[in-house]
Amino acid sequence: MQPGSPATPPADQNDSSPDGTREQAGRLAGANRSAPGSHKHSSALTIYVQRHWKTIYPTAFLGGAGLGFGAPTAWRWFLDQDLTPGHGTVIGGMFVGLAAIVAYTGTHLSRKSTERIAAEKNTLDAATADRAHHLAVTQELRARFVTIAAQFADPSTEVRLAAVYALEALTDDWIDREAHHEAQTCINYYCGYLTRPYTPPTEHPHLRQTIVTPDTATTIQRTYTHPHDDLHVRQAITRTIANHTQPEHHHNWSTYDYNLSGAHLHNADFKGSLFHGDALFSKTRFHGERTSFGGARFHGDRTWFDRAQFHGVNTSFPGAQFHSQQTWFDEAQFHSRRTRFDDARFHGEQTSFVWARFHGKQTSFGDARFHGKQTSFGGARFHGEETWFGNARFHGELTWFVDAQFHSQQTSLVDAQFHSQQTLFDEAQFHGELTSFVFARFLGELTSFGGAQFHSKQTWFAGAQFHGKQTSFGGAQFHGERTSFGGAQFHGKQTSFESPAAWNNVYFDWDPQIPYAVKGVQPVNVLPAIWPPTVFTGD
Repeated sequence: MQPGSPATPPADQNDSSPDGTREQAGRLAGANRSAPGSHKHSSALTIYVQRHWKTIYPTAFLGGAGLGFGAPTAWRWFLDQDLTPGHGTVIGGMFVGLAAIVAYTGTHLSRKSTERIAAEKNTLDAATADRAHHLAVTQELRARFVTIAAQFADPSTEVRLAAVYALEALTDDWIDREAHHEAQTCINYYCGYLTRPYTPPTEHPHLRQTIVTPDTATTIQRTYTHPHDDLHVRQAITRTIANHTQPEHHHNWSTYDYNLSGAHLHNADFKGSLFHGDALFSKTRFHGERTSFGGARFHGDRTWFDRAQFHGVNTSFPGAQFHSQQTWFDEAQFHSRRTRFDDARFHGEQTSFVWARFHGKQTSFGDARFHGKQTSFGGARFHGEETWFGNARFHGELTWFVDAQFHSQQTSLVDAQFHSQQTLFDEAQFHGELTSFVFARFLGELTSFGGAQFHSKQTWFAGAQFHGKQTSFGGAQFHGERTSFGGAQFHGKQTSFESPAAWNNVYFDWDPQIPYAVKGVQPVNVLPAIWPPTVFTGD
């Protein structure tokens, strides 16, 4: 075939002979018989494309780009060639395959887009439904709170007790929803109820009493209306808080703040409770046979028992741990027969018992550990039969017993250790039958008993050890029947007993007074060099 010459069909294509007709029919029949096989090839092609789409799509893209740029050249080349029917079939198949790939790609992308849009819509619908559900539940829980608050104001004790447990369940529900602010509100309501004015039971406990308290600082007059007998309600609230502050409780309330300042608590039992928030018991009154915080742990910023009052038989903090920056028992009053802080641990910046009053039969800080920066018992008063600091340990920068007074029959600091940089007993007073610092060790840079007064019949520093740069008993008063420093060791740079205000019956190993035999030589670091010291009369 020459370029540009018209194509003349072969004569046999127009042949209408029976043989030609049979041949044409045969070709049509053959084409029809091949149709099922074409469906199989199409399905195989689809599976192949699905498996190898990461390779086919880039190839199709590059092929399409190449086709766009190379199609004109290819077409001119095609026109210049002598093509046979077989060549046309191959080329047509290529175009059909390319068209199938393009069609499948478009369908796949369209389907993916539709699925993505549907998924986004489902997500949006679910979020909207969740918000609506959350709002509905929140409104329901808040409505429950209003109902419970009304029950707390009911004159019936039974109704108020039911309110205690209903509020407990509500608090747990808020915690389950991680609505901690709402849970704190419920706990605040508990605390608020306990801090209401309390009236002991009367002949008619169902009656209510109104107390009007004028506020002298303002023109506001505060009115409290409360039932006479709500002791059972208060105890139920206290038990609820104590139970939920146990570390193992599945609905734990330890992370919240508790402001029980001014509350009235009866037989409060917080053994093993854990407080990670503020624990405020300022001016709280503890009544009943026992008050227990044994093994309790306080980790909040503030632990305050200042001006609290402890009554009853036992007040116990054995093994309690105070990690707060501020642990205050300032001006607290302990009237219980026994007050125990045995094995207690005090950490944090400040531990303070300033002006605290211990009136019970026995007060014990045995084996207690004070690790805070400052520990202060300044101005504290110890009464009763026994005050015990045996084997206690004082660390930190400052241990302060300035102006403390010990009036117990026996005051014991046997084997106590003072590691603080400064340990001060200045102006402290020791009364009673016996005051004992036997085997006590003073290891800080400064230990001072300046102006201290020893009025006990017997005062013992036997076996005590004084280390550090300076130890001073300057201006001290020794009034007892006997004060003994026998076996005491003075290792510091200087220990001074100069200018005592009173020096009666004081014994050291180097004193020659009868009936005591001389057991040693006065160390050169013990002053005054001329012994015994000369009493300073102030003239």
